[in-house]
Amino acid sequence: VRKTIIRTSENSVRIVRKRPKPSGQIVAQPSESVRVGMKYPPDSDASNSDGQQSEASEQMKVVEWCRQQAYLAGTPGEGIGAIFHIPNGEYRTKSAAGRLKAMGVRAGVPDLFLPVPVIRPSGAFGVALMDAGGRLIARVISGLWIEMKCSTGSLSKEQSKWIDLMLRHGYMAVTCYSADEAINVIKEYMSEY
Repeated sequence: VRKTIIRTSENSVRIVRKRPKPSGQIVAQPSESVRVGMKYPPDSDASNSDGQQSEASEQMKVVEWCRQQAYLAGTPGEGIGAIFHIPNGEYRTKSAAGRLKAMGVRAGVPDLFLPVPVIRPSGAFGVALMDAGGRLIARVISGLWIEMKCSTGSLSKEQSKWIDLMLRHGYMAVTCYSADEAINVIKEYMSEY
């Protein structure tokens, strides 16, 4: 088994172990991710006053898990790897906040979005597909929105409104209180993909 270091960006390095296949071909397998010069995920040891992991560190675990799953499937950036963060909740100067608001930033938008539609045979949400007789054939869920909260966190009024709006528009929208919970939601959602 041979290790190869692949630089994926200025700060990120992926260590890949290569093992020969029975046919003699070399297959790369991800083994670990390392951040050069910093802990990864950043703030992974950050916790609130109750000792709970921060929302940011839990969210980074979810995104890293999704990226690893996509990499293992050979589809980085597609399917589960298409998940992305909407950076609404960070501190900004007044001028930056005003500029971003003018550019379309909206209060309450969930933290993560997985823009992968799935078709389910039934369910409470999603866009209904009907046959000519008006019977439900299936439901199309347009994508998955995830609002991350720490174990003691709660939704703001704007976040609740946004989640309700997304549900009405055929998306799945959930609030998750840990990385494990979010990963389980994503696994369930993607089981129909």
